[in-house]
Amino acid sequence: MNCASCGTPLPPSALFCPGCGQRLTFQRPPPPPTPPRPAGPPLIAREELQAAVAARQELGERMEAEVIDAFLDRVERALDARIEAKVRERVGRSGAAAAERAKNFTGRIAASLGIGIPLTAIAGGIGGVVGIIGVWAAIVVLNVYYTEVEKRRD
Repeated sequence: MNCASCGTPLPPSALFCPGCGQRLTFQRPPPPPTPPRPAGPPLIAREELQAAVAARQELGERMEAEVIDAFLDRVERALDARIEAKVRERVGRSGAAAAERAKNFTGRIAASLGIGIPLTAIAGGIGGVVGIIGVWAAIVVLNVYYTEVEKRRD
């Protein structure tokens, strides 16, 4: 970079031109872009912050701590309410999923018993004890398989 007045090369940390002594003015880089605001209503309304600042100016420094504490209490309550709403939303979704899993599990038990009892009678009449053990082993294997598939899906 060179001095705009005399063209002398400038060291990076110079505040004045070593050639002509002129004060150097640098253009500041543009500020970084502001991150996008989260969706939803603002945490605290701008008017509340302006009211807190106005109250602090009106009451003076002797009441500054109380004004700040009151404003921070409102911010904290607003944060708590927002977090509570998000937790309720997530728990509601996972609660519905748990109810669906319980319903599927109950249905699988009913189907296993509904099929297992007649198959036990048939296998016992044809294959004896070995047939009964084979039928129930197959039912257990199928139930374990479907339980594992359901766990992976979640």
